[in-house]
Amino acid sequence: MLKSKRGTFNEPRNVSIYLARKIRSDGLMDICKYYNLKKYSSASNVVENVKKKLSKDREFSDRVNELRKKLINSQPET
Repeated sequence: MLKSKRGTFNEPRNVSIYLARKIRSDGLMDICKYYNLKKYSSASNVVENVKKKLSKDREFSDRVNELRKKLINSQPET
């Protein structure tokens, strides 16, 4: 997923980072390596910004929750 221009919300990338943190419990440094971020605070800021948008935007929240359910259900049980 490509970086976006500074100050713009890259929804697919940001949601992907958020879900990596929430579903997989990936560490911030691991997320930074995978998404080519220079500082762990960048990943932390993305997660916090998505959380804020989830609480304010019902349509966005519904889309993220639907995606989360699909990802969780697609995982094989161990």
